[in-house]
Amino acid sequence: MKKKVILLMCGSFNPVTNMHLRMMEIARDQLQHYGFIVKAGFFSPVHDKYPKDTLTSITHRVAMLKLALETSDWLQVSTWESEQTSWIPTYNVLNHHQERINDLMNSKNMKVSSQNNVNNINHNPNQCDIIVKLICGGDFLSSFSIPNLWDPSHINQILEKHGLVVVTRSGYNISDIIEDNDILYKHMANIMVVNEFIENTISSTKIRKACLRHRSIKYLVHDKVEKYIQAHNLYSSKKYKYENNIKDSIRITANLFNEFKPNSSIINKKSVDNFKNNSKNKLSSKKKKVKEIGRVSRRLQNLKRGHNKSPQP
Repeated sequence: MKKKVILLMCGSFNPVTNMHLRMMEIARDQLQHYGFIVKAGFFSPVHDKYPKDTLTSITHRVAMLKLALETSDWLQVSTWESEQTSWIPTYNVLNHHQERINDLMNSKNMKVSSQNNVNNINHNPNQCDIIVKLICGGDFLSSFSIPNLWDPSHINQILEKHGLVVVTRSGYNISDIIEDNDILYKHMANIMVVNEFIENTISSTKIRKACLRHRSIKYLVHDKVEKYIQAHNLYSSKKYKYENNIKDSIRITANLFNEFKPNSSIINKKSVDNFKNNSKNKLSSKKKKVKEIGRVSRRLQNLKRGHNKSPQP
């Protein structure tokens, strides 16, 4: 009997790009080639409290995802992760979706479609043979080897219970990443590598940079996503760049502070306040330096123009 699979992609999607959609498509192609039945694919955008710079609000990120997936007959957005009170680990997100998918697939009168939402399903204790697999790129896989970033037990559980579908990405050697990580090497049989032979380096980071520089992002994101970004002036102003740097520094620190117990010796309220003030001061100093460089540049240009003029009689 063919194995049934649900693909789940976790990430910021800030914004969602054509590459995110492409990853899902080629992963489904390879899984079907090896005899799997891919029932559906879900995008799970991370919570607003996740400590990442320049993270646009979940309202915008979900809206852009829904626009990008309007014409898909098998991909949809799951908002469960983003609707929690705080950020939760990827392993917990996978577990939740496994339970909800089990319930959905065991319901005789329901099927996965664009009209069904994984968040609105009643609990059913029965289990089914559908596995929720985490799909990611080579950059995500390499993060498993960053010290203290992941709970090793979570990596073990993700690989044992779910498995990974990894899409190759330029600059990341998947074989070396697996070889150099003991946990990944131990569970390498549960890691399916999908070779993207059409090299594509589109990333959300590059999209944001292009918007900030007022360059076109057409054909890099869905047309409706492009229009949404323009309509809401996302990523495109210096105000966004500077204000988000301040807000993110404060938000990240506050989130970290909230994660620790009150008696933690690692961080305290005073250090958080100091960090906030230092972040503001550094950013203010950076702005002043940029303005000063601009003034000096204009003076030099004026002097140069004056030097090139013919002497007055």
